[in-house]
Parts: sequence; structure tokens; C-alpha cells
Amino acid sequence: MVKRLLLGTLLMLCWPGSWAASIEARVDRNPVTVNESFLLTFDATGEQYENPDFSPLEALFDILNQSYGNRIEMINGQVQQTRQWQLTLMAREPGTYTVPAISFGKDQSNTLSLVVNAEQSGAKAKQTGPIFLEAELSPETAYVRSQMVYKVRLYRSVNLRSANLSEPKVKGVEAIIEKLGDDRSYETRRDGVRYVVVERSYAIFPQQSGTMTVEPVVFQGQIVQGTLFSFNETPQTKRLRSETLSAEVKGVPAGASHPWLPTRQLQLVEEWPEQPPRFRVGEPVTRTVRVMADGIAATQLPELGHSLPEGLKQYPDQPLLKDQPQDNGLIGIRQEKIAIMPSRSGRFTLPAIEIPWWNTATDEQEVARIPERTIEVVSAGNTAATLAPAPAPPAADIPETTRTETAPRSAVSSGMWPWISLAFALGWTLTALLWWRQARGPRRPPAIARPAARFHDVEKACRQNDAQACKAAVLAWARSQWHETPPTSLGAVAARVDADFGEALNGLNRVLYAPDESEWNGMQFLRAAQQWLKSSRSTAVEQVSAIAPLNPR
Repeated sequence: MVKRLLLGTLLMLCWPGSWAASIEARVDRNPVTVNESFLLTFDATGEQYENPDFSPLEALFDILNQSYGNRIEMINGQVQQTRQWQLTLMAREPGTYTVPAISFGKDQSNTLSLVVNAEQSGAKAKQTGPIFLEAELSPETAYVRSQMVYKVRLYRSVNLRSANLSEPKVKGVEAIIEKLGDDRSYETRRDGVRYVVVERSYAIFPQQSGTMTVEPVVFQGQIVQGTLFSFNETPQTKRLRSETLSAEVKGVPAGASHPWLPTRQLQLVEEWPEQPPRFRVGEPVTRTVRVMADGIAATQLPELGHSLPEGLKQYPDQPLLKDQPQDNGLIGIRQEKIAIMPSRSGRFTLPAIEIPWWNTATDEQEVARIPERTIEVVSAGNTAATLAPAPAPPAADIPETTRTETAPRSAVSSGMWPWISLAFALGWTLTALLWWRQARGPRRPPAIARPAARFHDVEKACRQNDAQACKAAVLAWARSQWHETPPTSLGAVAARVDADFGEALNGLNRVLYAPDESEWNGMQFLRAAQQWLKSSRSTAVEQVSAIAPLNPR
């Protein structure tokens, strides 16, 4: 009886219908304004047998619309069903609201905090009519290369055809403008009139100090006479201009570090395959370092510069750069993966990684830092069996021979064991010879002859004192020098050369990131490069063969 009860309980726990649902609630914008619609979405995964009860929302908001959808996905070979409810809501009063948990049978969604602002006052609130534009630029004062967010909103209470909105343009200073995601659409009320609002956002990065002016954006479209719900076929062409907006751009403050990184927040983190990481001689361990900055494009983030002590080799992957658009601007992400391979056992200290940045919220210099880490590298002899396994083809043949010979054990006499042992010995000897011959086979890296031939591009850029062209030429030359695991940055090249050439590469990097810092001496750079090239010819083949096992092609 007890066994049956336990079995029934186990079946109930394993039965899909008894799984609890996971319900996530989210809003499309936060904060919102009184009499302005927003979208509240519920995503439910798992099994639900009862409809949700949205009545707690009615006490706080007006429910303008409600929709339901069902989606089935195949994830990792398993079928996952997601049900989605979307409600278009509108707040009646300003304040900070807690969107309550909604019951889905026995399950509940999470709660949310929502800020509802009062209606705008002043010139913007006075704009009325069937269609009009509003523009907004924030902050009104910013540093050079920092992010400013420009938003333009089109309000309409009529139907439109052939509508078009121009892109913003900047005068007074040079600036980079990037669109932030897709347009947003919602509803609002002004003086009792219901409007559909289309909002478009841009990130602006001024490159010079001075007064920056954002010229008006222009809307042009045909208005279909009538309301949103009843109209006739008498289109009227309408052209509108937004207001002109200005902001002051400040220069780099005295004492700020280079590269100049003005941001509200910057994070620097590292990841390892396991904690703590374990190191063995000859085995690579991948270190992932990621820097994330609020309001800085990924291309502005500097190379991280992983310097390692002698006895540790590094092989960096191509860095990953990503811009993640948010409501209030971009989040730039730079990720670097470095394979660290110890060449000897012992204790090593990985130096700290630091990135200085300027906190635009506190107007102070700060430093993001990954502290130094001491690692212990054990000898490869402790794990010889795992470091040097037998080649796959011979290993697969030997068990079959063993099974064939030993299946009828009674038929094998003791006098045959010496011959069987001899056969095994000959097989292993032949395997070892084939393995040795394959390892000693002609693997001639054709790139060894090419770097010197391609080095003339570096010489040309140095003689012309063109730092940008020199960087491109050095990376092209390095790709042929280390063709199997090519370095992707000047810092990665510096890690593979001697101290003099490495310092010249780092100096070139600093000049490229801070052009106003100092002048670059191309001939001095060329002398350091030529000296290293002359001294490294004898070791080029060893470098390529050492890198090859990490990235087989």
C-alpha cells in the first residue's frame, strides 16, 4: 500500500499537467504620463487551466484593450508553450504605482513598480490640433563624446497616408547620430482629445565642445479628413517642423585620463570556465573579460590589454562588440576571450586590469578594476594520461582484437599468451611509429615567408607618418605572421613581441585613442619593428607550431 502511494505521488509530480507555471509581467515604457497609454504584457510558460483575473488592475488603470496569443516553440528538443496576454492601460492620476500580482489559477505573476508623471505644462502642453510634433533633447549640458538623447513625437487624432519624418541634423559641432531601436506607438489624451503618438529616439555623441544645435525634423503626410474611426476620401497634404533645440557641450576636464570615457556607469567583469580556475602545463584555460558602459558605443571602448608574466602564453580571440539600445540610450559592450596556456609549473600572478572613466552623474574620475589574481600551475606529468591519449584509429582496433582473441577463454592455452603479448607489443610499436611520423610530417607554415614580403606596407605607413594606416598594415602583417591564430588588436600583437616593439605598439595605440595627446614618430616605430623582425626570424617556425594546436583548421 505504501509503495503504491509513493508511486502515485511520483507520477503526479512527473505528470506535465502538474507543473507550476512561470508568469512574467512587464511594461513597454516606464515612466509614463497621465492619460497616456502603455502596454502591460504577461508571458506564461507551463500548464494553465484557468483564465487570469485582471480585476485588480481596474482599480488603478483604465483598460483600453486586451488581446491574447499562443506560441509553441521547440527548444533543445523539447516543446515549450508560451501564452501571452497584452493589455493597453492608461493611468488616471500621477504617482508611483505598484502593478499588483495577477492570479492565473494557482499561479501568480510578479509585481511591478510604475511611475506616472503629471501632464506637461508650458509651451508643449499648449500644442493642440489634429496633428503636431514635439521634440526633446537631454541633457541640456554634456561633455564631448558623451551621449545625449533626442526624442521626437508625432501626435495625431486623424488618419494619415504617405507619412514621412526626416532624420535629425546637428549644427555647431561635429556629432555622431544613431537611431535607438524601433519606433514606439501609444495613446494619450490632451484637453479631452485622444491622440495616437509615434515616438522616435536617437543617441547623439558630440565630438567637439561648443554650442550644439539640433535642427527641426520635418514631417510631411496626407491627412484623411475625419476622425480615426470615420473618414472620407479627401486627403490634405500637411507639413510640420519641430522646434529647434540647443545644448552646451563641454570639453574634456583637466586631469581626466585617456582614453576619455564619459558615462553614467561602467562595469568591468571577468569569467572563468570554473571557480577557481585550474591550470596545468600545456592546457589552455579561457578567460572572458567584459566591459559594459551606459551611454558609450562599443567602438569607443578601449582594448583591455592583457599582460601576462613570463611562463604564460596568451592567444586572444576576435573581440565581440555590441551596442544594445535602451529607452534612454545605448549600452556599449566589449567582450574579449583569451586562452591562457602555461609553459611551466609554479605560482603566477595575473596583473590587475583597470579602465579609468569619467562619471557624468557625479562629475568625478573613477576606475573600474579587476584585481590581480594568483594562480597555481601544476605539472603536466600529474595528468599524463589525459594529456596524451592514444590515437583514435589504433585504439578502436585493439579492443576488437582483444574481444576476438579472448571470447572463448577456455580455448586459449597458457602457451599462447607469449604470442598474444608479442602481437600486442608489435601493434603498439607500429602505432607509436605512425603517430611519430605524422607528428614529424611536413607542416610548413607558408605564412613564415610572407610577413617579410608584406612588411613593406608597414614601412610605407611609417615613412608617411600615418598612424591609422600603420595600424591597418601591422594587423595585416600580423595575420600572415601568425596565420593560424591571428591577433586582432595592437595590444594582442604587443603580447607576442619583445619589450621594445611592444612599447612601440602600445604607443601607437595610445595615439590612435587620444589623437591630441602627442605626435607619433613613424621612423622610431619602424626601427623597433625592424629590430624585432630581424631577431625573430629564427623563432618564427616555433611560434607558429606552438599556436597551431589551439585553433586547428
